[in-house]
Amino acid sequence: AEHCPLLTSVRFGWVKLSGVSVVHLAKHCPRLTSVDLASSDLGDSAAAVIELATRCPLLTGVNFSLCHLGSSTVIGLATHCPLLTTIQIAESNIDDSAVIELAKHCPLLKVIDCSLCGLLTDDSVLDLARHCPQLARVDFRSCYQLTDSAVAELARGCPLLTRFRFPGCRKLGNETVEALAKSCPQLTTLDVSGCGQLTDDAVIMLAKGCPQLTNATFMNCVHVTRDAVLALATCCPRASVNFSGCDFGTLLQDGTVATIPSEFRSLKPGQSCIPGGYSQECRPTTREEGRRG
Repeated sequence: AEHCPLLTSVRFGWVKLSGVSVVHLAKHCPRLTSVDLASSDLGDSAAAVIELATRCPLLTGVNFSLCHLGSSTVIGLATHCPLLTTIQIAESNIDDSAVIELAKHCPLLKVIDCSLCGLLTDDSVLDLARHCPQLARVDFRSCYQLTDSAVAELARGCPLLTRFRFPGCRKLGNETVEALAKSCPQLTTLDVSGCGQLTDDAVIMLAKGCPQLTNATFMNCVHVTRDAVLALATCCPRASVNFSGCDFGTLLQDGTVATIPSEFRSLKPGQSCIPGGYSQECRPTTREEGRRG
């Protein structure tokens, strides 16, 4: 670090870096804008991370996933690095206070990953909705306390969303997906696996409102039926869609296949959208693939 004072980006993901090393980096590389220290387990090195934030105020992107940061550390980052556009803090020991301060001090945020931060509640996403309208990619996997109405507000407040991942958030349902359909036309990636309250009506709205979808996952959304599959096949022909765990029974009867675009070569009469059937992943094939099939 002391020999490269002009460094702007460092990536030590999955390297067990100590707090002393982080402080050394902070002291000698004040121009850093991007830091990846994923899986360094810095939970006991809060002072080192805050030192980094204090000495490197130009930071725009940080990855501290699996570092087990606490709320006070993330608050320090937010306070000293107002230019942050990307923060990845998956599996951190944080509560709402950390995300609220991030939203307040970092209004330029475009990417946030708080997956597996199980202490977070609606207050976190509501503050992001109020203060961070430029958000494009959000990941709150397995933040099980989040509710449908609050996450719907996030969709309404962030119309530039392209990637929306909330698998394992079982309280989510139609309101969230309908809000995405109405407010986020640029959405390309969606994962609401395990959101058992979701029904066909919302998925059909999504298909019509988000034609740019390329990847959608509805695993174990038990109230979703073949009507949703047909809507996505018709309106989002480029999408790779995972419906595994949705017990449709027989998805297609003789002749039903005619209502689905011919590019969906994986759909055949009599198959079902369960493991071993119309397979767990349904994706339109290219014409060349169709000829080979």
